Amino acid sequence: MSDIADMSDKNVETFIASAIANACNKPLMKSTGHCRFCEEAVPPDLLFCNRDCRDDFEKFQSAGIRNGVAN
Repeated sequence: MSDIADMSDKNVETFIASAIANACNKPLMKSTGHCRFCEEAVPPDLLFCNRDCRDDFEKFQSAGIRNGVAN
């Protein structure tokens, strides 16, 4: 038979698993209708106009993180 501490642990584990799942499903950036790198118009569900802009954006972000610059 479970005691109160066991039930509480199960509730906490369930809550944490749910929070992690919710955080993983949220996009980090929202689409604005413009490429996040070059500002070219893109369909509403896209963040970048092509792979090159996406890759350049990621390189730019990584460089900023390495250099301690908030992007």
